[in-house]
Amino acid sequence: MKKIVKGVLVDLLIVLLIINAVYSYFLSTKIYSRIFDITSGSFIEAIRNLDKESNDLYNENQTSAKDFLDLYKNSPFINGFINRSLNLFLSKNIVHIFMITKENNHFVYIYNAKEHVMPGFPFMPDKDELKKILKAYNEDKMLIYNYNKIFNIGFSLYYPIDIKQRYRALVVLDYSNKFTDFIDESFYIQRYISFSLLVLALVFLLYVGYIRLRENKHKLILYLDPLTGVFNRRYLKFVETIHKDYVIAMIDIDFFKQINDTYGHAVGDIAIKTVANIIRQSLRNQDIIIRYGGEEFLMLIRDPNDDFICNAILERIRKNIEKAYIYFDDKNINITVSIGALVDGKDLSLEERIKIADKFLYEAKNSGRNKIVCGRV
Repeated sequence: MKKIVKGVLVDLLIVLLIINAVYSYFLSTKIYSRIFDITSGSFIEAIRNLDKESNDLYNENQTSAKDFLDLYKNSPFINGFINRSLNLFLSKNIVHIFMITKENNHFVYIYNAKEHVMPGFPFMPDKDELKKILKAYNEDKMLIYNYNKIFNIGFSLYYPIDIKQRYRALVVLDYSNKFTDFIDESFYIQRYISFSLLVLALVFLLYVGYIRLRENKHKLILYLDPLTGVFNRRYLKFVETIHKDYVIAMIDIDFFKQINDTYGHAVGDIAIKTVANIIRQSLRNQDIIIRYGGEEFLMLIRDPNDDFICNAILERIRKNIEKAYIYFDDKNINITVSIGALVDGKDLSLEERIKIADKFLYEAKNSGRNKIVCGRV
């Protein structure tokens, strides 16, 4: 019981290690967005508030401005609110923060919190950045653009401000390389940890598998006959609970003592191995063969049709052995077997059924050998 519990706990530990490693690995692929959400969430929320408050101020102080730049210049309430709000974003992680709008098919500055730029001064991005700006501006959605750490900028965030779907501007936050380095460092640390966990889990799995393979191999050897490779009598303890589903058959090599005395024990061993191989090849996967002792084998043959077992399977085994021979000292040594089978008696114990099958085996031997005797209780 302790071994079973120990095995279950080891299996559970391996599964948990693998799950944790795989989860950490896939989690690391999202670390950029996760760290960005944690460190920049306050900025995004503040910009959302800027958008909302700008709309509220417009409702309170409606003007006839033709565009956002005109609204900024001629509305002191909105002008002051935007300036104060953008100034709040200034931090060591932000290289630039400014607001732009589109005028006459070109983008112009509204306000720059880091540098003094006159409202209406042209903003001239490169072609790649212009595509991102147009996408964010026209589709009215937040975008992030990675600069690949050039111009001291790691990446930029573009957030559109829309007042009554009439006046539109874009808030731009340029994050520094140091902030990007922090994300990269966190990303690679997470990847290293997850990869290490995965390697540890696989090594542990291989080690446990190797140990169990050795244990199972050692256990299997205990139940195998070293000469023939079939099960030995120790395996009977596993058969005691299932024998009722099988027909019991005993098989014995005819004149085995004569083979030993005439040709020697080495040839006798060859005869035993030959018979064992033929039986194993003639039986099915669900059948069981056990070397019961000396030249005698116990067969458990599973099939609901008892007559078929006696008339077909056992006869096939007998004939296959009869056709076989051992080549020794320029001679072909023929082998035959006698078989006794009990097709019923499933209410009896395994030991009782073997004794009855053994009785039918000796009837086959006494009636001339190389025969099959099937009987019932």
